[in-house]
Amino acid sequence: MGIDVFGVFQRRVADKWEFVSAFYDGQRGPLRVWLGWESYYWPLNPLAPTLGLPPDFDLTELVPPQEEGDWEDEICVYLGDHKRSWLSADEILAGDPGCDPGISGEIFKFKNLVRQLCERHGQIRFIFGFS
Repeated sequence: MGIDVFGVFQRRVADKWEFVSAFYDGQRGPLRVWLGWESYYWPLNPLAPTLGLPPDFDLTELVPPQEEGDWEDEICVYLGDHKRSWLSADEILAGDPGCDPGISGEIFKFKNLVRQLCERHGQIRFIFGFS
């Protein structure tokens, strides 16, 4: 048992946010603490307080309308049960976990994913929760 991170990335297109095809299903470890889950085990500086979902976030874009009883092709994105939040790519890339690289390897891999998404899509944000 433990707490995992689940999230989705969006890119900015004109005046709205669109989903990109990168979803994050993280495992237990220091990344969850860095993103805002309290822990006395990992000596990390949390990146930011959790903010809740952004006011302009619309999950219904990921769940197409279904006929009653027709759920075989259902698309679901799980954003966890607790402490949902979001961060811009700039916040993630500028963040320093404040610990040695032996502990923060997962964080650096995540930051590399965010960097790659920015190179491909421009302005990015990560919307996530914990479960």
